[in-house]
Amino acid sequence: MTTESIELYDGIPHRVHNLREMASVCFRHRRLIAFTFCIVFGACILYVCVAPRTYEAETEILVKRERVDPVVTPDNTASPILTTDVNEENLNSEVEILRSHDLLEKVVIACGLDHEPPHSLISSFIRTVVSSIMEKLAISPGKDRTVALAVRRLGKKLQIDAIRKTNMVKVSYESPDPQLAAHVLRTLTNLYLEKHLEVRRAPGTFAFFQQQSTNYWNGLQAAEEKLADFNRRQNTVSAQTEKSAGELKLVDFEASLRQTWTAIAATEGRLEMLTSQMASTPSRLTTQIKTNSLMLQQLKSTLLTLELKRTEMAGKYAPSYIPLRDLESEIAETKAAIAKEETEPIHDDTTDQNPTHQWIADEIAKAKTDLESLKEQAAATEQQIRAYRSDLLVLDGKDLEQQDLIRAAKLQESNYLLYQNKREEARISDALDEKHISNVSVAEAAVTPALPSDLGPVLLLILGLVSGTGLSVGLAFLAERFSLALRKPEDVKALLELPVLAAFPKEISG
Repeated sequence: MTTESIELYDGIPHRVHNLREMASVCFRHRRLIAFTFCIVFGACILYVCVAPRTYEAETEILVKRERVDPVVTPDNTASPILTTDVNEENLNSEVEILRSHDLLEKVVIACGLDHEPPHSLISSFIRTVVSSIMEKLAISPGKDRTVALAVRRLGKKLQIDAIRKTNMVKVSYESPDPQLAAHVLRTLTNLYLEKHLEVRRAPGTFAFFQQQSTNYWNGLQAAEEKLADFNRRQNTVSAQTEKSAGELKLVDFEASLRQTWTAIAATEGRLEMLTSQMASTPSRLTTQIKTNSLMLQQLKSTLLTLELKRTEMAGKYAPSYIPLRDLESEIAETKAAIAKEETEPIHDDTTDQNPTHQWIADEIAKAKTDLESLKEQAAATEQQIRAYRSDLLVLDGKDLEQQDLIRAAKLQESNYLLYQNKREEARISDALDEKHISNVSVAEAAVTPALPSDLGPVLLLILGLVSGTGLSVGLAFLAERFSLALRKPEDVKALLELPVLAAFPKEISG
């Protein structure tokens, strides 16, 4: 025996069915279930038969920062700091370049997408209807409109996304033709690489720097010719060097003049001193003095001999001995002669010219000669100084004019070297562009897909079967829920709260 629970919704009895009642509900609404199932499953079969298979080609682009083009600045060295970090802005910039209208338009024209035939009956039907309407209205679609529509379709089919936490950009494209899908992505990649190089660097830089370097080279030649002509006219090689050498010579002459005046003052002082010394120095000197000292010595020797003889005779003879008294007399005379010589000496002086007086005279004459020579030297030095000062004034004017010409030549040279360097940098960048060396590269090239990207026919039919069954059964239960029919005596009793005396089935079999 089964139990049933009855619930009232808006005064209408509805049961919570068991499996048997659920089956009866499906049986009562079998037409609705069959109709809904046929529509859903038939639509699925029609889609499988009509819709073409789609193939998806994929390519991946790596964004990097290995190449940094030099910045165009007036400095000779203006290379930026190289950084290898790729931020989100760099990835988004590359994505926007891939989505740019002009790039997609080139892809459409290169791949012939503007003349692509419809791949489904629905698309063909819609395109035929639109074409017939435009023909009746005398409206020509035009090539630009066709290309614009193809660009719009391409933009919708292209999936361009930056892969998170990587430096990669993924590009995918779906098409019923697998070869066309791969061809579109390969064309898009090639055109994108060219446009990346185009937008990342200023166009025409090499030609600009080439023209500027040529102009400055001609200016340098003209400036050097002016400088050489000035040197020939002024008969000078380097006025600044000559001026520096003249200044050194002038300093030397001025120092020499000061030394000469110092020597003149010293010579005058020496001459004055020599003159005063000469006044106090005698012209002659006593060179030899002769006296009677020899005679005095002879007398003393004679006296000594006589005294010795007297001593000898005094020991032998008496004082009264006549020879002895004669000897005494000779001794007395000798002593008298000695005393006389000592009291009245005899002098014999010899004089000669004084050498000091002569040396002073020679030095005075030499000093006078040196003084005159120094004065002449000072006068000549002063004349040389005046000549050098005059030459330096002339060289100063030449130096100013020559320095102006040199600065002009150096300015032309520095500008020429600057633009030569910039031209070489631009040439290197152009060479890198020709070799397609850039900050983006194709990490995974597009290949022709071998398998379709959509669900297979069997899976689509199974999906249609399941969805048709579920939708039809659901609609049956929904119709049962909102139905106002009273199908059992219990429903009448629950609604009217009256006993049911009899119930007749819908069909009575005899």
